[in-house]
Amino acid sequence: LAAMSQILGFKDAIKASGKVLAIRGKVLPVTEENIKLKAICEDGREILGESNIGGTLGAIRRLELVP
Repeated sequence: LAAMSQILGFKDAIKASGKVLAIRGKVLPVTEENIKLKAICEDGREILGESNIGGTLGAIRRLELVP
């Protein structure tokens, strides 16, 4: 999606990715703004960034979008 966004622009990249992935239905972004994902873990830790969250150990209590 990032590469397609650079070439096509964000809105058109969303449409194109749906076609490339043969998704039934509509792909809708949560926001068009540049945001980060933050996880708040059960033990109180806060982890910022989608790639960092994926490798975390332990339970995640909630996720937040950070502008």
